[in-house]
Amino acid sequence: LTHGFDSNGAKRGPFGDIKDWWTNTSRARFEASKSCFERQYSSYPIHGDAGTRGVEQGSLGWRILGQLGINSTEIHDNGTKCLGENIADSGGLGLAAMAYQRWQKRRGAEQGISVGGVFYTAEQLFYLRYGAGSCELASSQQLQEQIMSEDPHSVWRLRVIGAIQNSRGFAKAFQCPMGGPRSMNPKDKCELWGIDTTLPIQDWTPRPTQVSTPSK
Repeated sequence: LTHGFDSNGAKRGPFGDIKDWWTNTSRARFEASKSCFERQYSSYPIHGDAGTRGVEQGSLGWRILGQLGINSTEIHDNGTKCLGENIADSGGLGLAAMAYQRWQKRRGAEQGISVGGVFYTAEQLFYLRYGAGSCELASSQQLQEQIMSEDPHSVWRLRVIGAIQNSRGFAKAFQCPMGGPRSMNPKDKCELWGIDTTLPIQDWTPRPTQVSTPSK
């Protein structure tokens, strides 16, 4: 859906023909948002996996062979090459989150569950499932090969991190403190489509409960 209004789709009219149908004001705001996405995805540091010998199928799913580690070499993706896909990822996640909220209002709120002794709300599980769909094992060399290829997608781990950083719903669901460009709730988010305007961009850190002391 959001691909129809990404950096490529925005150049076309309703019948797919090349057409400039934007007002000057809308075009200026669109270009500013594009620049934000380019900076975000080009500057975020990513690292390859290290210390593993691959994975194998077990009775309960996939099992990592070896001791999983992180390569200390910092890698950066190409935010310009992958601009259209990154805009669509963030917009698509935002629209999906709002659709899920509407579904819960019609059908009733879903209950959270405990996983490994940790309780997760339905909203948290929504975002965890989004990230789980992009799990991969990739060395620094493999990541570099994809970055240098003609593939218009960012590497999987950055596709998750980037869209999540721009999600107001994620920040609320996990009560993320507001931080800088490398935090999971950056103050300056890159937003274009799929924005839940009912949620403010704010610090969601839980505040200590004020306990009143009874007077004697």
